[in-house]
Amino acid sequence: MKEIISQLTEANVGKVWENEPLKHHTTIKVGGPVDLMVQPKDKEGLVRTFQLINQFGLPYWVIGRGSNLLVRDGGLRGVVIKLGEGLDYLKIDNCHVTCGAGLSFVKLAMTVAKQGLSGLEFAGGIPGTVGGAVYMNAGAHGSDVSRVLSSAEVLFEDGKIT
Repeated sequence: MKEIISQLTEANVGKVWENEPLKHHTTIKVGGPVDLMVQPKDKEGLVRTFQLINQFGLPYWVIGRGSNLLVRDGGLRGVVIKLGEGLDYLKIDNCHVTCGAGLSFVKLAMTVAKQGLSGLEFAGGIPGTVGGAVYMNAGAHGSDVSRVLSSAEVLFEDGKIT
């Protein structure tokens, strides 16, 4: 772990923790330590993190706000990538909304509503991040992400974005 920590730190990918208790990153407040946790500061940091994880052949998990997460007290061996601060941007241009995977889904719904935009009312009570909501096609009250999403950038395991 020391070598990947050194390379992640040198690459300035974002926040890096060793043996971080996951109870600090779940809404239920349970979970033992993960060997390594990374919170990328931006898209480039996320890409570099994936490249290094692949280079070192480490198992990994991607989390957001931890609202659907139950982690055993024994923790996890490998790397947890937390999408949050740094990937929580939001831009509204007329009726076009662009946001990061680390943005709170509820915050997105509330912000666009305050701007007079509709379509995300169903998201007002769904915890988690935009990334998780897109990945799982979150929905409620007769609507879901597939009905409002026009496009998404996807980062694949090999570090390529499409």
